[in-house]
Amino acid sequence: MVRPFRAVSAVAVAIALSVGGSAVAQTTTDTPPPSGQSTPAPTPPPAATPETSKEMQSPADVGKADAHGDITLAPPESVTLTARPVLFVTGKSTWDDAEEGIGNAVNAIFAAIAKGNLKAAGSAMIEYLDSGDEEFQFKAMVPIEAAPAKAPGKDVKVGQSPAGPALKFVHQGAFEDLEEVYNRIDDFLVAKSLNMKKVYEEYVTDPTVTAPEKMITNIYVVTE
Repeated sequence: MVRPFRAVSAVAVAIALSVGGSAVAQTTTDTPPPSGQSTPAPTPPPAATPETSKEMQSPADVGKADAHGDITLAPPESVTLTARPVLFVTGKSTWDDAEEGIGNAVNAIFAAIAKGNLKAAGSAMIEYLDSGDEEFQFKAMVPIEAAPAKAPGKDVKVGQSPAGPALKFVHQGAFEDLEEVYNRIDDFLVAKSLNMKKVYEEYVTDPTVTAPEKMITNIYVVTE
């Protein structure tokens, strides 16, 4: 079973997930703007557009933390993900260095998008390729409007986003809650006699402009 051993998103996804022709990634480091300039607010990314087998869940249906900090998680949707062109970077990191590892990967992707005069076309995604007690392997992806003939970056490659059937869980709340969200997902899969084969996280909202309790993270689980 491939799943995040820790809630890596709590540290790794504090990057700006805004999209568009001039989108750039940001980290949680508080860097003041140049003198006399104000920092523009990033543009929130559009929500994902998978083909679903039923209507999308309403905000009241998504998993979120209650007043006592307990996590509730609505049953997932069965969806069919549609492949889209992406730029991606694969990497390996320890859990302690997750923010730096994933942040560098996403920064490299947005730099390649800018260098190639490309346009981002969706929210950043992370696929967990393998995970253990001390480290994990990942694939960072950003959808783009059209695939270039070649990747405009040294370590950045051109590929396709995930495609095919998956279970879509929606978490509304702080990234710090994701570890418990995965525990609830595990419970659901065990009850249904399903095994987690692959897992992807999609960061729908921008953590730099969205309150923690309103953050939306889509979790796509491919089962076997």
